[in-house]
Amino acid sequence: MPRFPQVRDDQLILGLVKDFDTLDASGMICTIPLEDLQTLSKPVSEVTPANP
Repeated sequence: MPRFPQVRDDQLILGLVKDFDTLDASGMICTIPLEDLQTLSKPVSEVTPANP
């Protein structure tokens, strides 16, 4: 079973699994590009210029 979170192909991969005990566990996998994470981690003033 894969371990999460993991980074692959410049994306952060998060896995949410409902029940680890069953083989047909329902869940979902979310991928977030690392570039987007870097943008989100910056203060808002650095991402968008303030009104002059």
